[in-house]
Amino acid sequence: VDFQVGANSYLYGTRFVSYLALKYGPEKLIAWFRQNNESESRFSSEFERLYGVSLDTEWVRWIDWEHQWQKANLDSIRVNPVTRFRPIAKEGLGSVSRAFYDSAAGVLYVALNYPGQSAHLATIDVKTGEIRKLHDVRGGALFYVTSLAYDPSSRTLFYTTDNNHERKLCAFDLQTGVSRILLDKLRAGDLAFNQKDKSLWGVRHFNGYSTIVRIPFPYNDWQSKYIWDYPKDLFDLDISPDGSALTGALTFINGQQLLIKMDVEKLMKGDGSYDVLFDFAEYAPANFVFSQDGKYLYGNSYYSGVSNVFRYDVAKKDMSILTNAESGFFRPVPVSDDSLIVFHFTGKGFE
Repeated sequence: VDFQVGANSYLYGTRFVSYLALKYGPEKLIAWFRQNNESESRFSSEFERLYGVSLDTEWVRWIDWEHQWQKANLDSIRVNPVTRFRPIAKEGLGSVSRAFYDSAAGVLYVALNYPGQSAHLATIDVKTGEIRKLHDVRGGALFYVTSLAYDPSSRTLFYTTDNNHERKLCAFDLQTGVSRILLDKLRAGDLAFNQKDKSLWGVRHFNGYSTIVRIPFPYNDWQSKYIWDYPKDLFDLDISPDGSALTGALTFINGQQLLIKMDVEKLMKGDGSYDVLFDFAEYAPANFVFSQDGKYLYGNSYYSGVSNVFRYDVAKKDMSILTNAESGFFRPVPVSDDSLIVFHFTGKGFE
């Protein structure tokens, strides 16, 4: 099962043609792609005419080469101790959203999307790994499923539906099991909940522009707070526990990726100034979230070549790397002083 619905085929194709260019040169690769009067009618026949070997044979050679290439990568990672972890769930989850930990109930709230199932909100028991479906998510996204936020005081999950279209904002009451639509055609995602005033914040995309929006309680209207210059984009928002700071990943057209912090009080007045917490070059700072005491931000990035967990010390203004992963850690959730819940990449979905 390819849980990302065809992504492996694209990945293997990309790796194979990169291998061909590396081994035989880009000119011959372009000649294979190009069609002219001398070309064979079938792409496999044209491959054999140009390369002097069947496509199936070269594919097998690439697999052998790929295994050696990946082994060299793993050997370089294993020069240093690899981070150990304990699986919670007994099965691959498919694609996953941002997750929230409920310490009182001992569960993780998350949205899941696995082939053959409808996308849905779920709880995962962190002791037993038991997964319990809560509610379907109509129009779940392929990679992130839905934009999820959590209000612990009212035990409400906020989520988006029709995620590949105009996005509705919905609320699921964990106590009653009832879901209701709050806003139609919101067009906003990357939701973050402000515990101080119970407002939701997000990023709205329209006509190529990214806008920071605020959705005040009772969530029946939204307010534009800051429109980024085209083509800047902001994603993966979070808000500090005291409600004073909004953080996110700011990306530029040249590929630069910054982890930034904005003052919520200034944003309320339309001031879009920000502080750069860390420059991740062309490697996106993803899923950075505050610890419960607000002292740290935890997130992940491919900055080291593999998706590892990073921690930013707010007081010291210092970024450190916490893990040495072989196949990637994603979406860290701080649960205690010495433990994180993360999602680990596997062929059957995130674990």
